[in-house]
Amino acid sequence: MKKDQDLGQLVFGDDEKKIQDPIRMYLSDIGKIELLTPVKEVAIAKRIERGEEEIEEAVFSLLISLREIKRISMLLIQKKIDILKVIQVPSPETVTENKKEKLTLRFHNFFNKAEKEKDDIVTLKKQQKGPSLAALTDNLQKKLSKGTARNKRHGRKGSKNPARAG
Repeated sequence: MKKDQDLGQLVFGDDEKKIQDPIRMYLSDIGKIELLTPVKEVAIAKRIERGEEEIEEAVFSLLISLREIKRISMLLIQKKIDILKVIQVPSPETVTENKKEKLTLRFHNFFNKAEKEKDDIVTLKKQQKGPSLAALTDNLQKKLSKGTARNKRHGRKGSKNPARAG
């Protein structure tokens, strides 16, 4: 019995040694890596902030683009503009009214999907940033509304783009 117990201890001892070796190796490797200096830490923090600002700009540009797509989508559904003024097809003269209706519906469905994605992105950003992003989003929405109202008061219709007419 003594032999088995000794063998058990040896095996256990070997396992313990195997476990400790990778740990020692890891700790040794970590010791070789240079820690951040305060200057480097600040530089990295600034890069992270710039990256977050770029993400916010992308989200806001998405909001503005989706607002225009929504406007076009509503004009299409109300039949105030023709789908062929919005999208390009190889042979517009061969597109039937039935096909136009299908294309309009596809465009509208695409917009609805994009708007849902935008809502998901905005929700995630609000959760990440807290009230500050929510305040920025509200402020942007107010500015966009004021700009739209001002354009309507002054009779501005925007660009010569046929999709914007109406």
